[in-house]
Amino acid sequence: MDGPSLERSLAAFAALSAMLLALDVRMRRTGGGGIVALEWAGSPRRADAVLRRWGPAGRRAALASLVLEFGYAVSFSALLAAGRRRFAPASARTPAAALAPAAGALDVVQTVALLMVLAGRRGTWPRVARWSSFTKFGVMGADVALIAVAAARPSDPSGS
Repeated sequence: MDGPSLERSLAAFAALSAMLLALDVRMRRTGGGGIVALEWAGSPRRADAVLRRWGPAGRRAALASLVLEFGYAVSFSALLAAGRRRFAPASARTPAAALAPAAGALDVVQTVALLMVLAGRRGTWPRVARWSSFTKFGVMGADVALIAVAAARPSDPSGS
């Protein structure tokens, strides 16, 4: 086995997703939007506006969310890799297999940038968070699409 099974990866992803969703609900209740509002703020002014609307309760939920996000990066990367092994095994040893860890790495960059914003270091960090978030979602989408295309191809009965 080259990594976690699809079932284990899916279980970890689902558990972390549920925890992150609960924290996102707490952020949204403050009127400041969820964590994506901060991810996509893109400027110190807009990031400050999100943080003001969140207040202390929303910022605490955001911090807890960002701590969990490190595990989430691993879980969705493992899930994509396991999906590739299960549904598109011929592509598991191609350059496309690097997309899952690349998406995870971008998520870590985004998370560190958001932690910097929460710590009061605005500067370029909101732009870093936005760029890495947009790029991460693009890489993840490309990976899912490539897995789906590879999985939909008919198998070669000759084995070649």
